[in-house]
Amino acid sequence: MGTLAEGGGWTPVLDVSATATTNLPSLLCAEHLAGNLWMSDLANYGFGNLQNTSIGTQGYLLFGWGGPGINLTNLNPGFTITQGPGWQHVQYLGRQYKIGNTLGTNYGLMANPSGTINIATTDTNYHILTVISPAKFTDPRNFTLSLVSSNGTSSRYNVNEAYGFNHTFQFLFKGNVTLVANASSGGEATVQAFFLDDAAIQTAPRLLPPSDLHVVK
Repeated sequence: MGTLAEGGGWTPVLDVSATATTNLPSLLCAEHLAGNLWMSDLANYGFGNLQNTSIGTQGYLLFGWGGPGINLTNLNPGFTITQGPGWQHVQYLGRQYKIGNTLGTNYGLMANPSGTINIATTDTNYHILTVISPAKFTDPRNFTLSLVSSNGTSSRYNVNEAYGFNHTFQFLFKGNVTLVANASSGGEATVQAFFLDDAAIQTAPRLLPPSDLHVVK
């Protein structure tokens, strides 16, 4: 398991298309002010580049898409995502999702102060998890977002910023994993969307020590 990349910025509406060739909606573009912000732009828009710029081919889960506690799930068979303890519903997040012509709400989950979400898969292939963590207004953010495997190894992002931004994180994983959002330092850790994809690799890349992982300040 290893961390891939991180990107972020202000993109209020993410458009999810139902015309993907896999018959699962996939994230195609984001509307940004006037015009469209494509995924290739989103990958270079903010703090870093996303390694996997075509996301959602194995499905997605949108937390709070229909309001507090009303999630929208569309996962390929073999994947399950289960919300663990430590979350509360939060509104006024900086991103919304549009399925076809239907616009969802700006609700999501916020760790209070630490929350977990479990991801299970029935295969032994490598996969990519894309996590979208939008800001609430421009509130300060101070949290860690980790993906922990069943054998205890983990990859982690640290965010510490006085002016909150939207963030898009990607993790490479194999087997069952748990996402852990920890905001015990007093900042806000939000989660609004998960996208799953297959990874076209056979062996894991070299894991970076925690001090080498991407840090946003």
